[in-house]
Amino acid sequence: MFSFALLMQVSAVQQRFVLQMLSFSNFNKHLSAVRETHAMVKRAVELPKDSLGNAMGHTIQWLESHNIVGQLLRANLHQKQYVDQVRSSLKCC
Repeated sequence: MFSFALLMQVSAVQQRFVLQMLSFSNFNKHLSAVRETHAMVKRAVELPKDSLGNAMGHTIQWLESHNIVGQLLRANLHQKQYVDQVRSSLKCC
């Protein structure tokens, strides 16, 4: 099993990736950001219970502080594939 510190480092890389992808107006980059957000949240949910509070709390705090959900809902809502991915990510929370 991976250490909590290692998982947080991976999460930090994913966070930077999501922010970078959302800084572009390109559909494919936004879709990549949605998928990476989903992977990050899913991993935080699936961590063992002793780490779950820390990982999930950290992830939620990051999502809120960077208004990620708002950014994901701001563009590309006319694309079914994008909407389906966002919906899937939000259900994971």
